[in-house]
Amino acid sequence: MRVWGVLTAAGSGSRLGAEVPKALVSCGGRTLLGLALERLLAVRDLTGVVVTCPEGLEGLFQETAAAELGPRELVSVTFVAGGASRQASVKAGLEQIRDRRNLLREETGESFVEDEDGEVLDIVLVHDAARCLAPTSLMEDLVEAVESGAEGVLPGLPVVDTVKQIYIDDSGRQIVTHTPDRGLLRLAQTPQAFNFDRLLDLHLFAEGRAASEATAATDDAALLEEAGGTVEVIEGSPEAFKVTTPLDLERLAAALGEPEAGLPT
Repeated sequence: MRVWGVLTAAGSGSRLGAEVPKALVSCGGRTLLGLALERLLAVRDLTGVVVTCPEGLEGLFQETAAAELGPRELVSVTFVAGGASRQASVKAGLEQIRDRRNLLREETGESFVEDEDGEVLDIVLVHDAARCLAPTSLMEDLVEAVESGAEGVLPGLPVVDTVKQIYIDDSGRQIVTHTPDRGLLRLAQTPQAFNFDRLLDLHLFAEGRAASEATAATDDAALLEEAGGTVEVIEGSPEAFKVTTPLDLERLAAALGEPEAGLPT
């Protein structure tokens, strides 16, 4: 069994008010990219990671990560251009891993471990640089769940607010139609873990909807759900919060023990 990682880092950072891609925003001298990579690279049995970047900035991302983590830490990391949506970016990362696996097989002559159905047992963690503090221990729990037989698994947090389902009427009013039982709701986080070949097949099948964020799946678990698969949930981590707004950046600064977070221009 091998463990691989796809780290999506192609976000623009516009909602942060940054003039650089979100993953290159720094807090206390650490970028979101560097923080996320550091934790992902510490996962046991990790073979390689693919980072998806804004097109044309692959070199800049590699240089930034190398300056922060050291070039030797990036031996197993590849930087590739992302796509028009997060879904498209993940697919690009998965295809890069597929090519690396095939090259590894040719170079070493090593056969991949297969189950009774002939499927390779490689596992992939799909993560977002925006959740840069997600702990390594959480990632390893996800890998263990897939090793134990889960088709797909994600970390989730209980919902503490009352949630309302609405519809929007002809005049634009938002009308409540239902109050779901929040005890049965979870806030989905990343990383999410899957059998590699299963997830790649799902992305290849659904690639037509990845042309824009309006039609793309918002996470990889949704593709497995829609295909009739089973997605399991394990306990999430408060540290795996998503950095999207300046307020989130302040939360990151506090978590890192920094007095303030600065937005590079």
